[in-house]
Amino acid sequence: MPAPLSAVDSVSPAFADARRILFAPWSFRMWSRMAILGLLTGEFASGGWSGGNAQVPRVNNHLSIFPMSPGSTDAIFQSLRDDWIWVAICALLLIALFFIAEYLSSVSRFVLLESVITGRCELRRSWRIWKAKGLQYFGWDVGFAICCIMVLLLLVGVPLWAAIRKMPPSASPSIGALLAGGALVLLAVGVFLVIAAIIDLLARDFVVPIMAVENRGVWSAWQRLLPMLAAEKLAYTGYILMKAILAVGSAIFFGIIDLIALLLLLIPLGLIGVLVYLGLRDANLSWNFTTVSVTVILAAVVIALVLWLFAFLYSPALVFFQSYALRFLASRLPSLSAVMNPAVGASAPPVSPPMPPQAAPPV
Repeated sequence: MPAPLSAVDSVSPAFADARRILFAPWSFRMWSRMAILGLLTGEFASGGWSGGNAQVPRVNNHLSIFPMSPGSTDAIFQSLRDDWIWVAICALLLIALFFIAEYLSSVSRFVLLESVITGRCELRRSWRIWKAKGLQYFGWDVGFAICCIMVLLLLVGVPLWAAIRKMPPSASPSIGALLAGGALVLLAVGVFLVIAAIIDLLARDFVVPIMAVENRGVWSAWQRLLPMLAAEKLAYTGYILMKAILAVGSAIFFGIIDLIALLLLLIPLGLIGVLVYLGLRDANLSWNFTTVSVTVILAAVVIALVLWLFAFLYSPALVFFQSYALRFLASRLPSLSAVMNPAVGASAPPVSPPMPPQAAPPV
């Protein structure tokens, strides 16, 4: 087996994979499917898209499609109280949607893995193959998130509770002590968030491929990975640092592209908004549960289309980062190398679920 690739050496073959899969030849269908995977996994959000604290402009009543009278706010809350059962259903749906999104993301990671290895993106077939593995990873993902929330609550809640109990009832708190304690809590939270981010990165980039090519569960894949981490601490540290540098560069580059695309989208969206305003300004509509719901749904559709466009533009980075992790790991994991380079690993054990070696790209 050739010498393991360093974090820097893995960049060039990853770029070659992205160019071959997406540009030789260019296919709108391939990019569209990769955009779907980018949306489902959430990876496109790390490619430059970020939200800001934008100020919502106030709209005068005479310019509003749905006039806001002084009692409109009270009417909205009264409507919500009257329709509390629907509000509760919406809350439950949001919770359900969160878990559904996590499950879709977990399975989609395996679909993305196979798509990059084989150079094909067959969503339905791949979904049937990988849904069992995705369910296992979903359990890990949710459990890890719950553990992180509990640790954060302890890091913040325990010092806060201790400070409240030690504070004399009649004395004013010391500003210096509060600042010092707050700084220590922020430092502890920051260190924990970095550790949690590294664990999540290792799970996405290395545990998922090990689960796929060696047919392991989550904990078995971690047991396979941990000795590899211990044997090459500097190499994996270099990978994490290089991944952070590449992610920052990708965020800046695709952030600029997304901004240009968004500015171009404002023209048709603005025209549609004007037409909707002209069509509804004489309809004498008012804000109520129905109009609020319809507005939220339409806004969600528009936001979904914009996010899909961002994910579509992010497709090259999506393939690159997945290939980057695979190239780095394959030079250290014979079973993955056998799948990606069948000529080298012809005698390797079969992969289950199957990823056909004949479809794997050449070196």
